[in-house]
Amino acid sequence: LEFKNLNKGFTTLELLIVMSISVVLLLAAGFLIYNSQKKGRALEQSVRTMVADIRLVQSNALAVQTIGGSIPKAAVVRVASNQAPEIYYYSGSCNSLASKLDRRISLGGTAVVSSVSPFSPIYLIYTTPFGRFYVTNVNPSFTNSINGSCAPLGALNSDVNINLTNGSQNYRIEINNKTGELTIL
Repeated sequence: LEFKNLNKGFTTLELLIVMSISVVLLLAAGFLIYNSQKKGRALEQSVRTMVADIRLVQSNALAVQTIGGSIPKAAVVRVASNQAPEIYYYSGSCNSLASKLDRRISLGGTAVVSSVSPFSPIYLIYTTPFGRFYVTNVNPSFTNSINGSCAPLGALNSDVNINLTNGSQNYRIEINNKTGELTIL
């Protein structure tokens, strides 16, 4: 038996076609991986921004910082499901504090507060001049405490968990109800 026209390999055209298909598939896979990691980084950045803003409110209360021309008696962060967290400052006497919305914490359009426990909304309260921390689930009202400090009525005795998501990934912020310490989980 004799075979005269045996091809012993691939033609250059066949190799180019296989290589181009491989390159297209690798690019598609790389694009999908890049997009998923980009969403994850954006969510992580939103979580870190929220934690930094809450810590800034806490440090302003501890430092008895002047905000808007006066020293507030309390700083409050309101966190509710499906809403951007809001920062309020309370000034005046403890029995008749007037609240003023300072700003909303930007979550960058990528993250959503998916749940807040044990209640939604929850109010994180930082009082001056002693920097005490309280958690409540109702719009805060205050009473006189020692040395001109205000204490909220109806403080809770449970830690707070705030879950943020971007649809496919989740982060949880845990807040210790005694110290106000924030932990990203």
